[in-house]
Amino acid sequence: MTGSAGEQPVSAVSTRNGRAAFILGGSLFIASAVFGVVLQPLLPFGAPIYYALGDAFFVVQQLVKISAAALFAAGVIVFAVGIRREGSVVGRRRIGVVALSLFALWPLAMMLLFLVPATIWGAMPAWGSYALAWAAPFVAGLIGVILIVRARTVPGGWRWLPLGAFLFVAGSSVAYPVVMALAPATDAYAPIYMIPVIFAIYGGIVASLLLGLVAIGLAGFARNRAKSAGAAAPEESFAVSPTESAEPAT
Repeated sequence: MTGSAGEQPVSAVSTRNGRAAFILGGSLFIASAVFGVVLQPLLPFGAPIYYALGDAFFVVQQLVKISAAALFAAGVIVFAVGIRREGSVVGRRRIGVVALSLFALWPLAMMLLFLVPATIWGAMPAWGSYALAWAAPFVAGLIGVILIVRARTVPGGWRWLPLGAFLFVAGSSVAYPVVMALAPATDAYAPIYMIPVIFAIYGGIVASLLLGLVAIGLAGFARNRAKSAGAAAPEESFAVSPTESAEPAT
């Protein structure tokens, strides 16, 4: 919800339902980050799991990736729609809600579709597969984060954080194939060329974790401020002005 022209938009965390939306959405983002990192073979605890599961590791890893994508999608939709029409980061503007929902659900749908035998996708050119998998969610996500900035329902300068996180993750995803294409074949796995790989793998995980923590922090700060304002209200209501306390003249 936003105010009328010339008025400051209503903060998304100014109500109890709005704060609940930020806590729920932030928790889903954090859970998505945890699921996304738990079975990465590059991590110290990922390698033992890899050797323990053997060939089944890749099946379990795929299920975990789908779960992480589903949690992230659920979090984005909560932030877009809010709870009981409150807490929307785009002020429940239709374009913003649709763009963020498409951004959230499209990658999950692609993950499920690509589980279908590859023969179905064989006739599609490489650029078609790329556009299907990445172009649509990129455009939808860019529209969504820009509308978050314009809605100004996220308190303070924090409304710029989703845009920054989106551009960081998108840049990391693009840098990886570009660097691998330009790297000499003999040096493709040199440490300097593995840096974009690390950013591409963990960029989205770090962004989800950061956005989740900030959202919960904003909700907690707003709740404490609301409690402080509520505690001060009774004192003000019972305060008596000097004229009211004066005894009536006899």
